[in-house]
Amino acid sequence: MRLLTHNVLRNNTAAAKSKNTNSPLLITATEIRVDEPTSASSSDPAQQQREIAFAKNILPSLDWPTLLQGAKAMGLESLPPMVTPELAADEGFLRALYHVLMDVHLVN
Repeated sequence: MRLLTHNVLRNNTAAAKSKNTNSPLLITATEIRVDEPTSASSSDPAQQQREIAFAKNILPSLDWPTLLQGAKAMGLESLPPMVTPELAADEGFLRALYHVLMDVHLVN
C-alpha cells in the first residue's frame, strides 16, 4: 500500500463515528519496499515535470498530519512538520513528496 492510499483511508467503525473522528488507520510496518525511480523518469524532463505537477496538484488534498503519521510509522522522518507556500513551490520538495507518495510501499 502506498502512503497516498493510506492518506485517503478512514476508520469507519461505529466507535470512531461516535467519537466524531474517522482518523486514518494506524500503520504497524513490519516490511516496507522503497522503489527507486526508474532511469527513464530520472532522465526524462517531461516525466519529471509530470511527477512535479502531480505532487503539486495532490498537495492541497493531502491530510498532512496523516501523511506524517504514516511516514513515521514506516521509518521515514524526512517530511517537514508543515508545508509552507515556499515549500509547495519548491521543485526539490515536490520531487521528494512524489517519491514518498508513490515509491514507498507498505508490504506487510
